[in-house]
Amino acid sequence: MSEIIRLRGHGQSVSSLSVVAMGTEADGDELENAELVSVSTDRSIRFWYESQDILVREVEQMEENDRCYEKEEMARERIVIVGAPRDTGINVLTIKTMNTERNADKLMEAIDIYDKIQIDPTAPIDPLMSGKGFTDAGRFVLHTISTISGLDLELILSQLPVTYAKLLLNILADQVAKGRQVGLANRCYQFLAKLHFMAVVRDPTLVPAITKMAKYAKIYLQRNVDVIGFNIAHFKRHMKLMGPELLTFTEQR
Repeated sequence: MSEIIRLRGHGQSVSSLSVVAMGTEADGDELENAELVSVSTDRSIRFWYESQDILVREVEQMEENDRCYEKEEMARERIVIVGAPRDTGINVLTIKTMNTERNADKLMEAIDIYDKIQIDPTAPIDPLMSGKGFTDAGRFVLHTISTISGLDLELILSQLPVTYAKLLLNILADQVAKGRQVGLANRCYQFLAKLHFMAVVRDPTLVPAITKMAKYAKIYLQRNVDVIGFNIAHFKRHMKLMGPELLTFTEQR
């Protein structure tokens, strides 16, 4: 039998197609809940059905392929960020790739969605967010960050314009206050705050976010200490980053 069509999901050519009726006829010519069945020459069978959801699997597969290719060729060159305190130790990869730029664009889209909902809470849910199964914009931003590999995270954060970095700082502070992915949010927050140090300290609108982040990060850290104990050296490092208030806490322990 000659090839009819080639569909993703089969290893070889599709040899035949068939429609399976899962419901009754509507309007005399269309089947409700009908499924398309495809059979390949490699003896694999796939079921296809109509969906209103945004298809993201193909895009994710392309990103994964790009990531694997780029990791093989990307050099580990690093630079120190100008303007950051010397003892921060911030350095990021200098090479931009298609994958990192695409992820930076996705993160900025998520930030835009969050900002739009903050301005108009009655606005309909963005299809990009609903396509991922989210109704909460804050969780969607954290999910977008969590899909970025640890190797690329700092590079992608460094590609954000200052305006988006400031918006993200506010978002991260709100999410930490709600107890959502505190470790990941705190890592991103510290990196952005050090990267854009002068812009952050000169912006009075970020003072509430900085105060909120410090408060709830300490609460979260102390709660974990009570539950699982702590490593003295690691805890002292966090104490130095967060402020002198934790000194009293450690002395009481």
